[in-house]
Amino acid sequence: MKKLSTLVVAPLIALGLMAGAGTAHAAGTTGTGSVTASFTSPVTFSGTASPKMTCSTSARAHTYTVVIDKVGVDGGKVAGSATIRNYTGPGDYTATVTLAASKGKTAVAGAVKNVPVTITSTGGTFSFSKSASGTYVPKLQGKLVTGSIAWTCPV
Repeated sequence: MKKLSTLVVAPLIALGLMAGAGTAHAAGTTGTGSVTASFTSPVTFSGTASPKMTCSTSARAHTYTVVIDKVGVDGGKVAGSATIRNYTGPGDYTATVTLAASKGKTAVAGAVKNVPVTITSTGGTFSFSKSASGTYVPKLQGKLVTGSIAWTCPV
């Protein structure tokens, strides 16, 4: 699996969404952050880790983007990203988030639409509970994918 930074950050840079000014993460802060992940279905793990990640905002494009590289948590692995459109500062938003989670031989990956996301001055959080489409992993069709991710951006 490619790192999300390759899949998500490069297109954002090409589109000019990671440039701008006006907030603490204006040009994109990349480094070691903190992530707390909890999944209860179809994989089960919970814990905190310190992955490489990028947090950025763009006043020009009115976006907030977080990209969390794959990291081990409690015997599982998790990676994810979220891009907030019409970003005006810390608060509650709805976004499409991408995520990948695995433990043992079970893995889920994909985009989840209309996820409530809370952005703070230092990071954010989102939780979800959605039925998997089975598009890429047919045996997961209809299975509930439930979890949450909270992050603190690198400074």
